[in-house]
Amino acid sequence: MSPRDYLDPHSRGGFIASKVDQQDAAALWLALELLHSPEHLGFNQETDIYLACEQNEDLCFSGDQRRVMVSVKNTNMTIGELATELKRLAKLVAAKDGDLAVLAFIGAVDRKIIEAIKRDEEYRNLIQGKSLVESSHIKNEFEEKYEGLFSSDVLLRSFPELDSDAFSAGISQLLRRALPINDYSDKRIKDQILFLSARIACARRKRGTVKLSDLAKDVLLLVSNPVTRGILKGFPYKLDSRGYVLDRARANEISILVGETQQAQRSTLIKFRKRHFWHALGWLIFGAPVCKNCGHPLLANLCGLGKLGIACPDCGATPFITFYLACPCGEALLLLEQPPLDDFSAFNLALLASVANLKCGKCGRSASYEDLDLRVFQMNIPADDTVTVTKALSNLGELTD
Repeated sequence: MSPRDYLDPHSRGGFIASKVDQQDAAALWLALELLHSPEHLGFNQETDIYLACEQNEDLCFSGDQRRVMVSVKNTNMTIGELATELKRLAKLVAAKDGDLAVLAFIGAVDRKIIEAIKRDEEYRNLIQGKSLVESSHIKNEFEEKYEGLFSSDVLLRSFPELDSDAFSAGISQLLRRALPINDYSDKRIKDQILFLSARIACARRKRGTVKLSDLAKDVLLLVSNPVTRGILKGFPYKLDSRGYVLDRARANEISILVGETQQAQRSTLIKFRKRHFWHALGWLIFGAPVCKNCGHPLLANLCGLGKLGIACPDCGATPFITFYLACPCGEALLLLEQPPLDDFSAFNLALLASVANLKCGKCGRSASYEDLDLRVFQMNIPADDTVTVTKALSNLGELTD
C-alpha cells in the first residue's frame, strides 16, 4: 500500500460507514480530552490511563484504581431504551464493575435525548464545589424529579459523527490543548485522525489496550521532523554548569549505530553493483536511458555504480529514491519506495506506518520508532532487486503516465 493509499479512507474498507468506526471516534475524542484534562472523568494528572476496547463494555478507561466504562450508541434511542440502558449501566457501577459509566451518543439524536443530556450536564455543574451533603441533596432531587431518566453514576455525552466537519474541528481544538503543537493544517488534522483512529481500531480488533501517553507520542512523532530528530540524537553531549560535556557512553552508542548503518549501506550498494554492472557497461557502450526531466542520458555516478546511484549528470534529477533501515545484524530492510518528499505529513505518516510492521527476515528483530532517528539511509536505486534498472525505469514510466 502506498502512503497516499494509507491516507485514503476508501482503501480501509468503508472507514466512515460502520458502527465500530464511530465507536473509535468516541474513543479518540475522550482519549484526547483525558490527555488534557483527566480530572473530567475523575483521574489524576499523574495517572497513566489505559483505554481497553471491546472487553466488558464498548470502551473502558482505567488507571490508578479507577475505572470508567463507556457505552457507545450511534443510532437514535427511544426514551424507554434510554431508561433501560441507564439502569443497566448504573447497576454495573453499583456492582463495582466501574466507578463511573459514560453513555455516548454519536450524531443526531431525539429531542428528548438532548434534554436528558442537558439535564445531566446541569446536575454536574450544580454539584461542582459543593460539599458531600449538598451534592447528595441535589442528587436526590434530580433522581426524584426525573425518575428512570437520570443517574448520577452515568454521564451522558454527545459526539459528532466521524466524517463531519464538527468532528474535525473538535479534534483540532483537543489536539491543540493536549499537545504543544500549533502547526495544524486541515490536511494534517485529517492525517492525524486517520492515524490515531487506526491505532485505536487495531486495539479494538485485538481486544487489547492502548496507553494514552503512547497516543500522545505517536502524534508528536507524526508532526515532528525525523531528520531533525536524527541530528539531535547524534549529539553526544550533556549540558551542565561546565558547558557541553562529552557523554562517552552516548558517543560510543552513536558510533556503533553509525557503523551498523554504514555496513548495511555498503552491503546494499555491493548487491546493487553486482546485478547492475553488466547493464551499466551496456549503457556506456550502446547508450543509457534518458532523463525524464531533461532528456540527457543517465550517465552520472558511473552509470549508477557510484555511491549516489542513478542520476542525470546534466540536471541532477534521480528517477529513484529508496529509504532503507539498517538492522543491527547488518541487513538492510526496505522502508520506503518512492516516498512523498513533497508532503511533510504524508512522509512522516508513511515512515511510521512502514516501521510499525517491519521485521528483519535474517535475525527476526522487529523495527521500532527509535530506529528512524539514526538507522535510516537513502539510496537512489530502485527498490525492486528482481528487475533491471532499465525495467524499473519502464515500470516507473507506466506508474506516472
